[in-house]
Amino acid sequence: MALPKKVTADHIRLAMARIVETGIPSGASSTKFDVIDPVTEMPLPPKLVISIASEFANGQTYSRREFSGGNEANDFLRDLGFEIVRKNEGAQVDIKDLAPGVILTNDQLSRTFSVGNAGGMRWSGKHQCLVIIADHTKSLYDDRWVGDAFHYTGMGRVGDQTLSGQNLRLAHHEQDNVPVHLFEVFTRNAYHYAGPVRLTAPVYRESQVDDEGTTRTVLVFPLALISAGGKPIPEARDIQQIERARRRAVRPKTLEELLLLAGTQGSHEPNRRETLAIQFIRSAAVVELTKRLAQGICDLCANPAPFSTQEGPYLECHHIVHLAQGGPDTLENTVALCANCHRRMHVLDREKDVAKLKQRVALRKLSTIHFSSATQGGDL
Repeated sequence: MALPKKVTADHIRLAMARIVETGIPSGASSTKFDVIDPVTEMPLPPKLVISIASEFANGQTYSRREFSGGNEANDFLRDLGFEIVRKNEGAQVDIKDLAPGVILTNDQLSRTFSVGNAGGMRWSGKHQCLVIIADHTKSLYDDRWVGDAFHYTGMGRVGDQTLSGQNLRLAHHEQDNVPVHLFEVFTRNAYHYAGPVRLTAPVYRESQVDDEGTTRTVLVFPLALISAGGKPIPEARDIQQIERARRRAVRPKTLEELLLLAGTQGSHEPNRRETLAIQFIRSAAVVELTKRLAQGICDLCANPAPFSTQEGPYLECHHIVHLAQGGPDTLENTVALCANCHRRMHVLDREKDVAKLKQRVALRKLSTIHFSSATQGGDL
């Protein structure tokens, strides 16, 4: 049967709160998937959550026997903004049996390699190898594929990173004969094995903002897959959920903080990700700052946004030189457009409109530089 009607995200949150308080009844546990309570981060049975949420929405509990679980329930909860994870149910995997594309839980990964269960770089003394993890769900600073090279950010969340500890081990792994295994994470507790990797170019430094909001330099390791390795291919909805989470994370930031983030996150080689189709992963800070600087006015038609949402005036971020055409994901290539003008640019892309948008960016850049100088002690 169909899922219960009229259930909203608020009803789901109320149901989760009740389950956290009263516990999961006997026989109500899930078998393959859980939904994560965003408040407590507890994994909860999706069907139980939906069943109780129906009570808040419709005045009566919807029996779990009256609807199917699996993809239907999981997709319903994902569409409401909740995270679905696989249950920790797998046995330990032998390293020699690992193949690209295998997905492990964090517990499986820890037991397979005999490493700790936290951190992006994990050393295995037992197997004399290094496990590196790019968890795209936890950070605004995304490790990224550029062509066939994976540019992986080193260890150290605050202050300038140094070539020591695991960073040094990764930098010297070939001369020390240390195998390196790469995993990527797109949904919680699902570690996609890419395969063994090696350093393919010199380690370099770039600027990023640390966890305390301070600009610092980080180490970036260009890595290439060895032999039969393969780039993990996530589901498009997982990438979209990551982008939504990043946009939520930057909304509360000040204009000065966004300027700092956009300057370090913007890229002339945008993060291009193959899902069921090619998808570009845009900088959340660049998107948010572009909209913030527009102040509710479309950069093309100069009219106010046609309506507002809870997040403010509704405008869409547009890349003047499209990402698919090789355009950069930077503040200098983005404008905020109303929905009509956005469609107009993608359908017509007239030269005079492009010229107008470039002029708008140039004027905005001058005002942004002026603001940046003022926040650093300059005169208004």
